[in-house]
Amino acid sequence: MDNPDELFNHIKSILGESPESMRILEDSISIDVQMEYYKMVSKVRGSEVLKDYNSDDLLSNKLTIDEAKEYLIRLAGTDNVENYRLIEQYASIASPDLKDWALMALNESRFHMVSSLSEEDGVFISTGLGGKSGKLRYFIVFVPNSDGLSPEQKQLVVDEVNFLFPRYSSEVEITEILDDFICVTALIPMNIAVNEPINAVIDECLSLGCSLNDGYIVTNVKTLSENEIIKVLNHEPIDGMNFDEQ
Repeated sequence: MDNPDELFNHIKSILGESPESMRILEDSISIDVQMEYYKMVSKVRGSEVLKDYNSDDLLSNKLTIDEAKEYLIRLAGTDNVENYRLIEQYASIASPDLKDWALMALNESRFHMVSSLSEEDGVFISTGLGGKSGKLRYFIVFVPNSDGLSPEQKQLVVDEVNFLFPRYSSEVEITEILDDFICVTALIPMNIAVNEPINAVIDECLSLGCSLNDGYIVTNVKTLSENEIIKVLNHEPIDGMNFDEQ
């Protein structure tokens, strides 16, 4: 779900104003890997015929990629501490082909563990960019008007981001000044609409005479390259997905 307003409203509809019951996928994992993972979850956990694996097979890389994926899913589907530790150990040594898969399994296993210990059913939220501590990670692009921004104006935008985002309990992780855009990666609490800190920055910059467009790009799916940003502004799809400018 790359529309942040839709995600915010969906979260509120599930749990009202109680984000503490939500567990967030903390790692940045591509949507394609996540979709494949959940598809295999349905297949593996709905099957009565499963191969028998053991921890040594997994840790010594004796399993094929598909076998390792299946075994990790089976391990992750319980609230067993030993299974969690095994996944954690494997995630630290997993090959690049299986690293994200192992992290998905680790996050799912952690979710089951926390839910079991708290005796409270929760909701597991996974986005392409992940999050942490009750906050979702967003990639935000501030766009100049047609006459562009001077170096001083670009720095002003960055300064206002660093000043205003914390007022919304948001954490700025990365700011990057490109030739034509200012990009920000930030963690924003789930109970705050993502447009609030962004619009606060835009309004303040406009009041200071900064030639900033009141439209912007925001996504929780992936970090965009400069070429991809231009595609979004031209309403062109990226990897088959549409990213609408706000």
